[in-house]
Amino acid sequence: MTGDQVDIVRHHLVNRCPWDREALFQLFYKGTRWVYQPPGWFGDVDNCLWDILGKVADLPVYSLIGRVRNKLPVYLTGGDMDTRGYLKHIELGRECGINAYKFHSYKGGKADIPIYQEVRSEVGSEYALITDPVCSYDLREAIEVGRIIEELDFVWLEEPMHEQKMNSYKKLCSELTIPVMGTEMLMHDMGLTSQWLIQGATDRLRGNARHGATQVLKLAHLAELHNTNIELNGEGGLF
Repeated sequence: MTGDQVDIVRHHLVNRCPWDREALFQLFYKGTRWVYQPPGWFGDVDNCLWDILGKVADLPVYSLIGRVRNKLPVYLTGGDMDTRGYLKHIELGRECGINAYKFHSYKGGKADIPIYQEVRSEVGSEYALITDPVCSYDLREAIEVGRIIEELDFVWLEEPMHEQKMNSYKKLCSELTIPVMGTEMLMHDMGLTSQWLIQGATDRLRGNARHGATQVLKLAHLAELHNTNIELNGEGGLF
């Protein structure tokens, strides 16, 4: 947070009860436009209010939210490599007990398809694979690659095109059965990212704890009611 943002928070937070967390969330969320800040700007404050509650209750925040399990599956991710590089990286992950991998690639769909096929052949059918081409595909490539990785049993296709193109994402989601996730660059904005799911332009949501536990929870509940998941891609600023 910037110094100016801290001043805004101080003005509204001092002398308020920390249990007013939801009221304060609504205040900052609805007032974001009026104080000319980017969406998600007050996530650190929201996390601190949750942390205060956890300290008073002597419980971790995940127990206050409602615990479902004691551990979470994770995936290893790497940058733009050839097949050999990906397989070497996957093996390093396996040595640490990680049984899922996400590609990042900038080579285009025609170059990516044989790599995905070769890696799947090497790691076997039980290993989880995900891909994120980082907006390097057009719609036609995304559909072509999507159909191939459906056959290869990938977990999801992430951000194949720039997120501004909602109409293209709606078309992509309608063409594929594999889940498409397309809101990483929008995940700070609860209003926008929720509309993408409601409008059928993404099949899963992205979230990051740095934007506040309350916002992540609201999006998680929305995803649940739409029979899908929110996938977190970072621990947040208080990690």
